[in-house]
Amino acid sequence: MTDTARDNQKTRVYKAGWALPEFEQRMSWPEVEEFCRQVNESTWFRSRWVKTITPVLKRGGSGYGYTTGRITLPLFARTKLSILHEVAHTVTGYGPTIAPHGPEFCGVFLALVGHFMGADVKRRLRQAMRDHR
Repeated sequence: MTDTARDNQKTRVYKAGWALPEFEQRMSWPEVEEFCRQVNESTWFRSRWVKTITPVLKRGGSGYGYTTGRITLPLFARTKLSILHEVAHTVTGYGPTIAPHGPEFCGVFLALVGHFMGADVKRRLRQAMRDHR
């Protein structure tokens, strides 16, 4: 038995994000910190999750969202879309019944994108997820 549910949607979620032009809109480190501050101070976010998002500069590898609220962000992941992806990991977690990129994660990720990036980006991300099944 495994400690984590099977992650059947991982590829679909990544391909969907990569398909959007917002994935290419890199931010400087001060912009990353400011965006995370906006997420943390948002009444909408705070009313749903008791987390403080802490970005951590990373030199290489992939981004990672920890259930503590810490997110690591290498250069390629310094976009609003990638940050919100990692934030979704921090608030959903994962375990025997929750896959890292499962329906709980996707619902939270889409809600975050809709709130912080707008309804149009949310709609396009949802469609890209469907297209990459």
